[in-house]
Amino acid sequence: MEAIEIITGPASTSVSTDDLKAHLRLNDDSEDSLLGDWLTAADDLFTRWTGYVLVSQTLRLRLDGWPSDGTVYVPRHPVTGIASVQYLDRDGTWQTVDPSNYSIDLGSVPARVRFGSGYTFPSLHPTAVPTVRVQFVAGGTAPKLAAQAVKLLAAHWYAQREAFGEANLNEVPMGFKAVCHQYTTGVLGCWNEVM
Repeated sequence: MEAIEIITGPASTSVSTDDLKAHLRLNDDSEDSLLGDWLTAADDLFTRWTGYVLVSQTLRLRLDGWPSDGTVYVPRHPVTGIASVQYLDRDGTWQTVDPSNYSIDLGSVPARVRFGSGYTFPSLHPTAVPTVRVQFVAGGTAPKLAAQAVKLLAAHWYAQREAFGEANLNEVPMGFKAVCHQYTTGVLGCWNEVM
């Protein structure tokens, strides 16, 4: 199994609260907190649907074992750096793999950490999970089209505050879905088969 956890979240959202307020033609600050929450949620939903990270953040991929093919695939894009690869040894202590034992390919989608053919994978803790983790940085400056999709979704949530009612309501605007389709990287799901 694999999972991703946030180590250091983004310092901001892909769209500022002021930009969303201008889009909505709002002139007061009474709902800034709520608008900020919707922007954060829209950024998160965009990443969950596409695998594309809009704003730079530090994440950790957790795996239940060593990769069976010698390659760890990082299921987010764009990955801008790999900070560390660690494993939980038989005694329950996290050990860091020397970077000379693997190569990094940040240009591929998904990014890859490839262990050398001569690398002998150390024994892992027999019962704990996860036993392998890769810390990485993903995201950067959100492309304008992706930021527009986030703005559309947050504006939709502002206008449609209920999930159902007398009006014909949609959970997510079609424009958001269309842009997500353009940014879908194919990196979602479980990429790493472990030994």
